[in-house]
Amino acid sequence: MKSFAAACALATLFAAPALADTVPPYEVKITLSDAAAAKLKTSGETITVSADYSAEPKEGVESEGPYPLGEQTAELTGAGAAQLGNLAFKPEDLAKVTGEAELNLNVYTSRKKFEDNLLDCSFFGDVVSKIPPTVEIACKLIGE
Repeated sequence: MKSFAAACALATLFAAPALADTVPPYEVKITLSDAAAAKLKTSGETITVSADYSAEPKEGVESEGPYPLGEQTAELTGAGAAQLGNLAFKPEDLAKVTGEAELNLNVYTSRKKFEDNLLDCSFFGDVVSKIPPTVEIACKLIGE
């Protein structure tokens, strides 16, 4: 019996991670260089924080790349924090994927005043189970 229990414990340790059905709440803290802060303030341009959640599609599921599970956006007028997460994935989408859900987080100007993005920001991407309570993204002007 002991060897069966040990085998079960080992199988649990090496099993594929379970797919999370929710995203816990988290904060995205945006910092701006002085030049970026000044350009946004004088122009009235805003910042978009975009979170895309996806996972690998199961065999036979049609998807070009990762299967989308959801998205969230927040808009900021300058440096500050956006509250994201606290999201439940749809059961019908979860049935089409395998592995852990992943977050792809991007930050860019909202293109309300300028046709092109003005910001060069750091990137965050990881599995949902590893999203920290606060994700820090540093931005500067492109070419700065």
